[in-house]
Amino acid sequence: MENMPIGIRHHFHKTIILIVLLSLSVADCSQCMTTGSMLSQQSMVDTFVSSASYQEHDPISIQGNAEFASLASSESWPGNGSESNPYCIHGLNITEEPGAGYPFRIRDTTVFFILNGSLLFGGIAAIRLSNVTNARINGSLVKDSSQHGIMIDYCHSISLNKNVIKSSRGRGIYLYRAEDMLIENCDIHSCKDRGILIDYTETSIVRNCSIHENSRDGMHLRDSNSNIIQENSIFENGHMGITLGNADECNISGNSIFNNSVSGMDIGDSFGPNIIDNVLHNHIGAGLHISGGSDNATVNNNTFYRNTAFALRTHTNNGLFSMNNFIENANASPVNDRAQASDVGVNNHFVSNFWDEWVFPDENSDGIVDNSYDMYENMDPSPKVKAYHTNRIHILTKPWLVNPNYTMEGYFFYGELNISWTPASDTFDHEITYSLHYLNNKTSEWNNIATGLANTSYLWNAVAVQQNVSYRIRVESHCENNLEKTSPEGPFLHIIEHTLSPPTVLHPNGGEIISNEFEMRWKEARDSWNYSVTYNVWISSDEGDTWFQIAEGLEKTAYVISESHFVEANTNLVKVVAYSEENLKSEDVCDGPFRVRGINTMVYTVLGSMGLLGIAAALIILLFRRFR
Repeated sequence: MENMPIGIRHHFHKTIILIVLLSLSVADCSQCMTTGSMLSQQSMVDTFVSSASYQEHDPISIQGNAEFASLASSESWPGNGSESNPYCIHGLNITEEPGAGYPFRIRDTTVFFILNGSLLFGGIAAIRLSNVTNARINGSLVKDSSQHGIMIDYCHSISLNKNVIKSSRGRGIYLYRAEDMLIENCDIHSCKDRGILIDYTETSIVRNCSIHENSRDGMHLRDSNSNIIQENSIFENGHMGITLGNADECNISGNSIFNNSVSGMDIGDSFGPNIIDNVLHNHIGAGLHISGGSDNATVNNNTFYRNTAFALRTHTNNGLFSMNNFIENANASPVNDRAQASDVGVNNHFVSNFWDEWVFPDENSDGIVDNSYDMYENMDPSPKVKAYHTNRIHILTKPWLVNPNYTMEGYFFYGELNISWTPASDTFDHEITYSLHYLNNKTSEWNNIATGLANTSYLWNAVAVQQNVSYRIRVESHCENNLEKTSPEGPFLHIIEHTLSPPTVLHPNGGEIISNEFEMRWKEARDSWNYSVTYNVWISSDEGDTWFQIAEGLEKTAYVISESHFVEANTNLVKVVAYSEENLKSEDVCDGPFRVRGINTMVYTVLGSMGLLGIAAALIILLFRRFR
């Protein structure tokens, strides 16, 4: 599945499947020491030795090295408490009523010991270590405690490996004032508080654990500096995936953090966090929120995917945010003004990140988008065209239509259409091909235009499809692993031949006798692509042998003409010529000649009866009116 981190997410059953593991001799310390490593994380499906295979035992409480040695002797635990030959406690089944004591409690010891392959249920904490060094808890099932599955306080050099901690009514693991802790390969889930809570603890590591379905944060560090959180899968917790509060200079790397109820990671008042190569996806809040007091953050090589509010929101200062993948966060797209990140801090630098909705244009093909990526209060001056490789999550990005794009709603075309789109990216670097499809607005079925395309443009000859119909276009990206992504649907386009109807002359249209000036009228010419139309008016006084233009660029379908433009004969014609964009032209001539006659004829007749003087006056009037 595309959203699933590779090789990490498991299906954790709600019930315990009890099977018999290999029988181990408790007398053989080497077997005792390696049992934990034999229990791989893939087998941690609440699967343990059947209760009949364990040794039922009363709660164990030890204080001091001497008491430990005494009990080891009486219990026949192998080992002598040295680093090379630690005490080995194996295969115990200890149950205490929730809230009543501790099934396994060790205090004030420095001897080396291993608790291995045991069942520890109930109590205030199923395991509590206080002021202990050199302990290892391996391959055990811890559950149903009232406050903490495992509580470790004032301890040093403790490791927890391949344990399942579940169903605590409080936290799964609680570290308090500890140092040099190692928690790895553990499955911590279904606790009513946080999966792991770490207070006042330094130089410790949480690595390769699965922390999920806890009611609050998956992991919370408070007042705890210089810790490492590495290669964990943290998902479906009831609040944050990881929270840091006043936890300076912690390194958080290689984690898959997803589907937590609020945000993936929330960092506050924690100076100098290093957040490297994580995947944070599918949160309703931000993938990563860095609040004030967390200056000098380094956030590099992470992948933020499908976080609803923001991929990244920062109020910090002097941070570096570089070479991250930002994919499908915050509903950001080329058609709206949303950005995938928000920065309200000071002097933060965003450099060379990949923003999936901002990969075009790249005119010089240098792999850097020609325009900067603008976000709230900041910008990335060098956004990348291609996503960075990661082996933590397989994502194929969607292409975006460049032509036709969202600004072309209602666009008309006929014949060929040059379709182009932005390049898609594959975080596994798989080869990508594209397919094009169209939808007729009278049907609901998408039809292929072309498939198996390697380039990001295609010349579509649409002559074969039904004309005078509207169509949408979309492009799909495909990778060799059968992932596919679909672009948002393009605008409706109209496939119609571009024509301009004639502007039919209505008046005069032949046979009329015109007196004085008159209004010429014609029928509107229609452009099939709805372009604007203008008109030029022409006249002829010799039945069309010669034409003279008397008006141009008219937008209305009427024009007032003076009778002085015509001769007093039945040889006059008018013509209107229509023009629209793309050099379309149509015209119409009135159906027959018309005569111009009126008061001027009577004036000229009277003046003519006055002899030569009258004739001269008539000629002067005629010429004046003809050429005014």
